[in-house]
Amino acid sequence: MMELAGLTRIVDTVMREEAIDAPRLAWDFTDGPAAFQATYVHQMDHKDEYGDYAQMLVAQILKDTGGERPWSHIFHVHQGRAGLWMKPWIGEDYATLKKILGIEAGRNGPRWSPVSFIQHIDDAAGAMRFPGRHLIRYAAALPERLRRDVDEADKTILLGFRHNTGNAHQTAENNDKTRRLISKQVADYCRETNQSSCWTDQLRNGQRELPIPRNVMELQNSHQYSLPA
Repeated sequence: MMELAGLTRIVDTVMREEAIDAPRLAWDFTDGPAAFQATYVHQMDHKDEYGDYAQMLVAQILKDTGGERPWSHIFHVHQGRAGLWMKPWIGEDYATLKKILGIEAGRNGPRWSPVSFIQHIDDAAGAMRFPGRHLIRYAAALPERLRRDVDEADKTILLGFRHNTGNAHQTAENNDKTRRLISKQVADYCRETNQSSCWTDQLRNGQRELPIPRNVMELQNSHQYSLPA
């Protein structure tokens, strides 16, 4: 297992200084001839053989795609007593990544393993001078691979929250979407207070996209998130 000291420190910093329940961070880094962007969502709401994990998407940055599909891979980031860690395993994406990095096969090529690549990711995370500038505040800005499989997946622009009245209740699908795109804390609060998050795929009639609430307190205290019942 590989400890992620840089990412651990930055996540701890933004959670403390920005008071964010589930920070989302994006940062660029290079490895050899290639450039990449990493996007990390600090929500341990997936499970694998090692337990709960958060997702970190790493995608190649191409100056000119020319129809080429950028390389990408989702890493499983776990929370341990000493901080965040992951298994240095890239699976089926291994061979393609080596080709992108110019790593030659055979005994005469340079020694390389996924640990080296992951170390570049973590070093770049730990080197953020102003972590708050790397925060993703709008759900629509999350990469598609990290927001698929939610209710009405094409609607990712947050308009606000509506209190359900009468016999109306927040649906399980809406609660799951709130948890996935905002945070578990906000989703739990919406379930307790019978509120639904409201989304659209295109702004209309003076609507505006709202940032993801940092925490439950911001949602409670800001009128901008309240929509008419």
